[in-house]
Amino acid sequence: MNIVLSCGDTNGIGPEICIKALNTILRSKVCSKFFLIIPGNAWKKLASYTPPDFIFECITDYNQASIDPYLVSIILIPDAEIIPGQPTKNSGEASLCALNVARNMLFSSTADALVTAPISKEAIHLAGSEYGGHTEMIADWAGLTEFQMMFYSSEMTGALLTIHVPLRDVSALITENRIDSGLKVISRFLINDLGISNPKIAFLGLNPHAGENGLIGIEEKKFQNCLKFQGCTVEGFFPADAFFGQKLFRNYHCIVAFYHDQLLIPFKLLSMDSGVNVTAGLPFIRTSPDHGTAYNISWQNKANEQSMVEAIKLAEKIGKNRGL
Repeated sequence: MNIVLSCGDTNGIGPEICIKALNTILRSKVCSKFFLIIPGNAWKKLASYTPPDFIFECITDYNQASIDPYLVSIILIPDAEIIPGQPTKNSGEASLCALNVARNMLFSSTADALVTAPISKEAIHLAGSEYGGHTEMIADWAGLTEFQMMFYSSEMTGALLTIHVPLRDVSALITENRIDSGLKVISRFLINDLGISNPKIAFLGLNPHAGENGLIGIEEKKFQNCLKFQGCTVEGFFPADAFFGQKLFRNYHCIVAFYHDQLLIPFKLLSMDSGVNVTAGLPFIRTSPDHGTAYNISWQNKANEQSMVEAIKLAEKIGKNRGL
């Protein structure tokens, strides 16, 4: 399969972890053809202190790429002003430029999977984008309204019912349709992309103590019937604190949370250096390391690439299960 990496925010650690992850992946047997989209000056600067330990070609058009799977195709886009540690309009423009090239590769069937290095929401907004992040942008590319932000690691797999929204808005966004469509996408991902038969899903409650039978919120009682879902076993709603405190997550193939921090705090506690963000429901594959731009250590050769490595491995796993 063909996997394209986008460099992420050029003032963060994205370019560095791309090279380091490819170094790690390509030390073993090559199963995929890799592309990396990156500004020319960022590639040149990085290669001077994070040398690529693989053979590569530098091109300016993906149509020029060699089909040799042992040769990484470095697709050079226009130079970016590099100001380590700062989100800027220019770094946002470079992020978006790389993503636009990746989009063309996906829709021309040049690439089967996209692995995205971290972008800065502030930087892409400065560059004129109104998207809340990669997930919303890429789902919009595919014209999807039913998709899920999911997180994967050897410790736990999880999904978010709402994504990047203020906590005060979460309750109003929860509907029977949102729960139903979310469970459909999640179950298909678990069965088709991860190869899990008869997946078991746990749903966390929205309120403290999962509403205490209506005394601390009514959402759990209101939506209880939505958990009677065909195609997999769904249990809940569970009080989130006791659920994780008792390590009940180990009994389920996926944990569904109503809002961002409810899932991401325990997930990152368990898998900070190895977690993967994956967008479920897409016609193509998209994964990403589950961390941000890490501006505080950018361009210092200090970044840990393990999450990027795991994102590439998950893309390959999904591709294999899809028969790519």
